[in-house]
Amino acid sequence: MPLSFSMDREARLLWAMPEGELTTRETLDYFAQVAAVPDLPNDMIEIVDFSRVTNLVSSYTGAVQITQSYWSVGLGDRIIATVFVGGSDLGLDMARMIQGLHQLRRPKHPLRVTRSIADIDAIVAELRANHHGQSDAATPNEGDAGGDE
Repeated sequence: MPLSFSMDREARLLWAMPEGELTTRETLDYFAQVAAVPDLPNDMIEIVDFSRVTNLVSSYTGAVQITQSYWSVGLGDRIIATVFVGGSDLGLDMARMIQGLHQLRRPKHPLRVTRSIADIDAIVAELRANHHGQSDAATPNEGDAGGDE
């Protein structure tokens, strides 16, 4: 099922809502669609809600392709941080698996994982408070892997 998204331009939040089986192709298509949004605001925070995902259909190669594509379409410079919402044990496990690879390849891009959508306001406030206009587009394998929420 396609990965849908919505945007709150005023709050600078991008909400991604995958459903069913999430594939590499759907994720790459989502990145391309977001990158094509006219006047995409800078310093967006992306929130990916995994609560409706029933399976993650990918491979290591696909996961690496996803990470690379995020930056090649320009999202890594426009989205200052990402938050994964697990919603369930399955969603949380998928979010943490993706987080692990992401932090190895892009350690300076903040990525937080939470179980509940109720935590979003506090996490977004913390991410905005700690953002200093830095991008890791030129340094894909440097830095500290950091923690999660």
